[in-house]
This record gives sequence, structure tokens and C-alpha cells, in this order.
Amino acid sequence: VKMTGSQPMSNFNQDGGGSEEDVVVVTLKRHLPFSGQEGLQQLKKIAVRFEERVYTEATSQSDYLRKISLKMLTMEIKPMNSTANSRQSSNAPINSKKPQEPGQKYPFQLINYSLHMHMHEVVTKLQQDISLKESKIEELKSKNASLEIRVSDLQARAENDEERYKEMTHLMSELQKTVEELHKTVKELQKNA
Repeated sequence: VKMTGSQPMSNFNQDGGGSEEDVVVVTLKRHLPFSGQEGLQQLKKIAVRFEERVYTEATSQSDYLRKISLKMLTMEIKPMNSTANSRQSSNAPINSKKPQEPGQKYPFQLINYSLHMHMHEVVTKLQQDISLKESKIEELKSKNASLEIRVSDLQARAENDEERYKEMTHLMSELQKTVEELHKTVKELQKNA
């Protein structure tokens, strides 16, 4: 069942929290060139179209928020991986733009939300399938608890926002790989059940 509606953000921000659309605009500003107010308005239009497309594809509010978070983090992580690969393949100095310009907020809330949503999604899926072994569910719960400790520790010991941002996005990249492996495990267990 797809969700319908012309104003997804107004539907999902009744609690007074920040708009995901704002997060999308901030992310686009970091990765797309723009100039002046006209350019900013174009980015906002892109963000609105992006929001509406994800909204119509989502099956629930949590699915909508998860899709938004994942897509934004994918945009954040890819440039970092590309820069790292470039540095490894060349000894020449790279004058790359930092992932965060002065005055912009690091998307820590978005990263934290996505980290927990990924693990919650997999754990919930395992719990709903009574044919799966309980040991697998406990294993996932343990991974989730370990992840929460790592995130809290990272926030406490990072010397500055840029360092914390880089480490958290790296952690997110690792988690994405783990989630992919877990989904494969779920499918294998379902086949053998």
C-alpha cells in the first residue's frame, strides 16, 4: 500500500521537529553547485520533488523516514569514499572541499536516526518470522546494543565536529554492509525453515 498526499512534510512534522526537507536542502547544498537566492530556490524545488517521490513510494511513516535518511546518508558517504580512493591512488595533494562548510550543521541527528533505524528494521523482521531461530534474534539485539555504545562513545571522545562527522559516516557505511549481510541471512533461514 503506497502513501498518498501532496504535502508529506506537513503530515510528518506535527511534533514540532525539524523538517526532513531542510535536511535534504542542506545535503544538496554540500553536493550541488548553486549561486545566490535563485540557485537556493532551485535546490529547494529539487528537495520538494525528491520528498514527494519518496513519500508516494513509502508504505508507512517509518518507511518514509527510513528511505529519506538512507538516501541522504548515501549522498554523504559516497563523496567521502571517492575522496579516500583518490588519495590512495595518487601521491599528489588533493585540494578537495571539506564535507562541511563553516556555519553549516553536521547531520548528527540524521546519522543517529539512520543507524538505529537500520538495526531496528532487521531485528523487527527477525522477530516477526516465527520460523527463525531465537538465537539469531538475540544476536541482532546484541549487535544493536553494541552499536549504541559505539555511537555514544564516538560522540564523547571526538575532538571536534568534523572528526565526529567523518567517523560517524564511516560507521554508517560499515553498518550498511552489515545490514545487507543480515538480510541475506534472513532469506537463507527462511528458505531452510
